[in-house]
Formats: sequence, structure tokens, C-alpha cells
Amino acid sequence: MSSDEGEPVVQARAEVAAAAYSGPLPPPEWLRQYEAVVPGIGDRMMTVVESEVTDQHAESDHRRDMERALVGAGITLAKRGQIGAWLLGFGFLVASVVLILSGHSVLGGVFGLADLVGIVASFTVALLRRRDEQHSHD
Repeated sequence: MSSDEGEPVVQARAEVAAAAYSGPLPPPEWLRQYEAVVPGIGDRMMTVVESEVTDQHAESDHRRDMERALVGAGITLAKRGQIGAWLLGFGFLVASVVLILSGHSVLGGVFGLADLVGIVASFTVALLRRRDEQHSHD
């Protein structure tokens, strides 16, 4: 071919193949081609992959440690609540007995009844919560 002015026109045609891969490292044949262009690139890529895996493991370990700490804190809090409730209930019982023995039987009876109602209510609430948790996990 030639242009209008008589000079030859050069035409070129190029084809590009598309390829893709999934994973931290390219396929071995690509890695060999990279090494031919940039010597040592395979070692550098492997170092990056190893570093990322190490970071992921450290993050996973940290997350697991945090979950254990949260569970431990929840157990400690529950134990403290139980001890506090026991002390409060026992205190009301002692106050009730002391009031009754000192001649204030009506007030002592009210304290004793309040203690009994509190204990029954706390057990009932705990039972209902446990039942709701079991139903929510089913």
C-alpha cells in the first residue's frame, strides 16, 4: 500500500492474549519468565507471601486471645453478681430474724417475704433467660 503522496504505508497487527491466575504466587512458568527479567523476584514474592501468612496467624492468635479474655471477664462478672446476690439475700434473712426476735415481727416478716420473693424472682428470671438462649440457638 502507499499513501496519497506515494510513500509506502506500514501496517502492523498485534495480538495480546489475556491470562489470569488466582493465589498468592503466579504459576511456575510465569515465575520463570519474571525471574528472567528481574532476577530474585521469586524469593522476594515468597518473602511477601510468608510475611502475610505470619501476620494473618498473629491476627488470628490475637483475636482468639481477646475472645478468651472476654469470656473470662464475663465469668468473673457473673461470679461477682452471684456473690453479691447471695450476700444481699443472706443480709435480708439475718435482718428478718433479728427484727422478729426483737419484737418487730411484722417488719421482720416483710423483710423475710421480700427476701423470699427476691430469691424466687432471680431463679425465675435465670430460668427464662436460659430457656430463651436455648430457643435462639435452635
